[in-house]
Amino acid sequence: MLEARGIELLTDDLYRPAIRREDARRLAEERREWERSSAEKARRLQGSLEGLPVPAGLPSLEGGSPMAAIMAHDPSYRTP
Repeated sequence: MLEARGIELLTDDLYRPAIRREDARRLAEERREWERSSAEKARRLQGSLEGLPVPAGLPSLEGGSPMAAIMAHDPSYRTP
């Protein structure tokens, strides 16, 4: 997997698999960027669900979206 991305797998002084620090930094930055992108996509999805009716039987929060209702996990909130 790493070699396909141009990251060489090395062996450290204790004969453990390792990668170069520069490659580790690059992977960490890619991961941070992916997390930021995923969070933004989730916010956009949440915003697009605001104001939609909650289907019968799903938890319902006054003024909330279906996603917010499901995330609340409060059994006292139910649609008729």
